[in-house]
Amino acid sequence: MAVSVLFIIVFILKFGELSNTIELLWTGSWVFLLAVIGLQVLAIINKGAFYHSVYDYFGAKDTLRRLTFLALSSNFVISLRLQPVFPVWQSLYPRQSIKE
Repeated sequence: MAVSVLFIIVFILKFGELSNTIELLWTGSWVFLLAVIGLQVLAIINKGAFYHSVYDYFGAKDTLRRLTFLALSSNFVISLRLQPVFPVWQSLYPRQSIKE
């Protein structure tokens, strides 16, 4: 239930960006768009395979499909951490600046 509510909040707040993204995709080359989507799917499956190998190393058995979904959900959580939805989160978790 909480995941559904969070999805709805993120979708409503990011709807303007979604419409800009769709408009941009219509002007792009379909060959390159399909190539990027394919590479993204392969990267997520590869991350799931990495989790599968780590699980096997430690003796835990799980399916590649379940661990791929785990990789997909971890990407979602990481994206929320990098771009906070609520301004309150920015004050609670400020971004660290990179010092050269």
